[in-house]
Amino acid sequence: MSESSWLFLFAACGAVGGIATFWDLLWRLVTANAAAGPMNISRARAWFTSVLLLGSLVLSVLGFLSIYENSQEGMFPHTLAWGPLSDKDGNITGCAVATDTTPIKSWADKYWVVLVSGISDASVDQVEDTRIAISNPFNITGGTQEIVDNFKDPKLLAAFRNTPAHNVSQWQRVIVVRKGTDLDEIKRLSDVPRFGGKLFP
Repeated sequence: MSESSWLFLFAACGAVGGIATFWDLLWRLVTANAAAGPMNISRARAWFTSVLLLGSLVLSVLGFLSIYENSQEGMFPHTLAWGPLSDKDGNITGCAVATDTTPIKSWADKYWVVLVSGISDASVDQVEDTRIAISNPFNITGGTQEIVDNFKDPKLLAAFRNTPAHNVSQWQRVIVVRKGTDLDEIKRLSDVPRFGGKLFP
């Protein structure tokens, strides 16, 4: 088990223990009466202890959330290799990558993995550029996956026409989208989060 997993488990146990202790003290304070006999600790001390436990509980929850967020940040597919596709005349017609989906294998039930390609252009914000090509969706295997993105947009094909493969100027990004997403609705990278998908570095 990783260090983050142990910390996550520790924070969860601390939170559960804090809730149980806090609830027990609070119940005793609220229900105590003369017939039940005096409490072993003073009411003032009991309230102080309850507040202290509540503060510890809040800190445990915050730590729990922080550990969870940090663990999510490290979960993204790693591109191992990529290269352009070209026809017999040397014209660029697409892009292919090999990506390691091991870090996101737990998402296989809800997400597809998809390759997005575009033209490298310093004058345009990449996430807002509409000159993109989106591959077919692939199920996440939890291992190395090869994904091919064939350009269909005439603007992309025209931009790369007669461009030697070794001088190709394009970018590629592997993303995930929720299963069932209509990929035709994604016109730019900035649309991906709007449809429940995820962008990665």
